[in-house]
Amino acid sequence: MLSALPVRPSTGRFAPSPTGKLHIGNVYTALGAYLSARRFAHSRFILRIEDLDTSKDTKRESEKIIRDLEWLGFDWDDLVFQSERLDIYREALKEIKNLNPEDPLIYPCSCSRKEICAESPADPIDGMRVYKGKCRKNPPASAQGCSLRLKVPHEGEKRVEVRDFIFGPRIFDLERQIGDAVLMRRDGQFTYQLAVAVDDGIEGIGQVVRGRDLLKSSALQIYIRRLLGLKDLRFAHLPLILENGGGKMSKSRGSVDVTALKEWGASPERIIGFCAWLMHLYPAPMPVPLGIEECVKLFSYKKVKFGPNRLGDVELPAYFSDPHWWKTGAERFERTLYGIHG
Repeated sequence: MLSALPVRPSTGRFAPSPTGKLHIGNVYTALGAYLSARRFAHSRFILRIEDLDTSKDTKRESEKIIRDLEWLGFDWDDLVFQSERLDIYREALKEIKNLNPEDPLIYPCSCSRKEICAESPADPIDGMRVYKGKCRKNPPASAQGCSLRLKVPHEGEKRVEVRDFIFGPRIFDLERQIGDAVLMRRDGQFTYQLAVAVDDGIEGIGQVVRGRDLLKSSALQIYIRRLLGLKDLRFAHLPLILENGGGKMSKSRGSVDVTALKEWGASPERIIGFCAWLMHLYPAPMPVPLGIEECVKLFSYKKVKFGPNRLGDVELPAYFSDPHWWKTGAERFERTLYGIHG
């Protein structure tokens, strides 16, 4: 049994992957996670760097993410790196393997990514593909060079409810909507699904705040947590920020990042105020500069609206560089009217 801290609603986390620069969508998610935890008087907030990908040099990007978050005004009670927890993930995988020796829940899979892509379309929101179970039905002759998959139930308790502050209760069928998931890749690297379920358990996370594209993953992580004897927690999946073309923001697409915003002359308050505006934390037609502590007083899940937030790149430079932009014309916003001071 893994050593886990008690689940507490006041314990939250932000878990960026150091695969590129911190873009505005990451800051938006970080702010939601931070405010959700810090609204409690005795909160605990963890910054977790998801640096499992050993094929990349993540040290430099990790340091840059940490510096950018500090510059924006974030603080945390603990800083952890997934790369330092490999023994814990190995223990968790072994624990799941030993749950049912007669019919093990873990099995080797020799299917290539190309084969899986050919037989299962990607979900348009999260990109997940439902594995059809080829190697579950016909195990490979040798486990050497194989990934390790987790069997999801095909009968009985195969439906999992995700309790979400924003999207409400959502029920997912593990077999039909998710399929058997890889917990260890063929190169020996642990996957996100196993690592995050373990991390949230041993850290006592009580609420997970992240993007809408990970809503379905929550059902799988709940299943993994239950296998490991970890308690359920609550989720809040923020509506995605979409770029003008309708695609979600990503590091690989070169979405607007903190470095670019600094070059435009943006202050931390302008960036935080913009993200709070995207989250609908204050009723203004245009964003205004705000500090993180101001946002803590404004935060409520009831304000966060369901649906995508479209981001207009053309408008961003003016807002972030012009100190008088938010005061112009009919779009003027009286901060004191809503109890926002500073």
